[in-house]
Amino acid sequence: MPRHIYSLSAHVLLSLIRNWARPRREDKLSGPIKLHIGGQVAHPEWQIYDVRPGPLVDFVGDCADLSLFDDESVAEIYASHVLEHLGY
Repeated sequence: MPRHIYSLSAHVLLSLIRNWARPRREDKLSGPIKLHIGGQVAHPEWQIYDVRPGPLVDFVGDCADLSLFDDESVAEIYASHVLEHLGY
């Protein structure tokens, strides 16, 4: 496959993954949520937001872009061991 086609395909795929959100527990979304960025362990009070889809991930996206969430829809954010993954 020519390199430019592979690059375009990878770009489109990454864009789809970054913009895809799938609430796993809809009943928890009735009010402001607690958002755990990059979480690896499920907790009944927290929704997990990660760049990679997975069985415990509630929302998929880039932690540098929280536009997926409406204003005042998130009450708390917990992000541990995240800064080292961001460009600066």
